[in-house]
Amino acid sequence: IDAPIDFPIKSGADMATYKAPDPTLPGRMRDIEKALEMTQGEIAVLGGAAGPFTNAWMMLGPKYLFECIYDDSDLVKECFRLSNQFNLEAAKIMIAGGVDAIIVSDDFGHSSAGFIRPSQFRELVLPYFAELVELIVGLGKPVMLHSCGHIKPYLDDLVETGISGYHPLQRTAGMD
Repeated sequence: IDAPIDFPIKSGADMATYKAPDPTLPGRMRDIEKALEMTQGEIAVLGGAAGPFTNAWMMLGPKYLFECIYDDSDLVKECFRLSNQFNLEAAKIMIAGGVDAIIVSDDFGHSSAGFIRPSQFRELVLPYFAELVELIVGLGKPVMLHSCGHIKPYLDDLVETGISGYHPLQRTAGMD
């Protein structure tokens, strides 16, 4: 698990100079190729993607992300757009490369509640998450969601996106 020590976007001005990573760089499929070779079709190989909320967290840092949800939602949406720009292309590459499914990791909650109000989730996060799921499912692969924390307020909306599975049911966060 990555543990950032700093975040690249500290203001709206930083977004103008931010260079998003390239999903087509050589070597990005190395681990998947190795897993496919090792398993010889005997077990499923899952590709992985960090979802839009998690990627925005990594770009802005948690404090600034939550401030921007209230004060600069356009900046948050731009982070989500950049996340999907990367993930949509990466998903296509992983699927063409032979993965059996894709797991999208996007933690939406903490031990007692979701990180944001359900209305904010529906307005800001859900359209981008749904776009990613729609592409993957449209390419014939199931999507598993990994989201820690208490996410009950979001579950109905997440199921509507077409995800095929959810991990984990974090009982210590009130998930049952």
